[in-house]
Amino acid sequence: MDDESYFGLKDDNINVNKGYYTSESLSAKSLNPRISYIRKSKYPPKLLIWLAISKEGISEPYFCPRNLSVTGEIYRNQCIKKHLIPFLEKFHDDGKYYFWPDLASSHYAKDTLKLLEDLNIPYIPKSANAPNTPQLRPIKESWGYLKSKVYEGGWEAKFFRRLKQRIRKSTRQVEFSIVQRLFSSVKTNIRKSADNGPLTAIH
Repeated sequence: MDDESYFGLKDDNINVNKGYYTSESLSAKSLNPRISYIRKSKYPPKLLIWLAISKEGISEPYFCPRNLSVTGEIYRNQCIKKHLIPFLEKFHDDGKYYFWPDLASSHYAKDTLKLLEDLNIPYIPKSANAPNTPQLRPIKESWGYLKSKVYEGGWEAKFFRRLKQRIRKSTRQVEFSIVQRLFSSVKTNIRKSADNGPLTAIH
């Protein structure tokens, strides 16, 4: 499976005020407003990460350039050619797998599907890839686990270079048992969803 997710310089789940005064004891009239009040950005900058995961492990992350999305060209040249293929060669060189892409439009673009076919990568067709069913894709849960490791202990970064280093390190430190647990019920949940509807696969 593959997917993308955003990472900020600090944990997004930490609730902070939109701004603050430098001192409550000083009169606002006696202070330079540019110094006394610091407004926090409504939309703080974030880093878009692509990953692939299977029951055997996690790929090296791909960091999308700032202010860009994962376009079809980026997905094919960076995610598939430079990251997915090495991942498959390392963990699935026997060819006994099906690649389950995220439903993003770039993942099912005509040129993307042609590339997968040219590379002999068997994939789940879009018609069989049910939308809005994160409970069937453990990669969704793996993002939460990875972020808990990245921001563990209230960790935060001042620069994206440091954030990238932290994400790479955390990805490599994910315990194999965690990956195995995430994938342990995939087949069962898919059967439940097929037989009785996707909501039956929610734990």
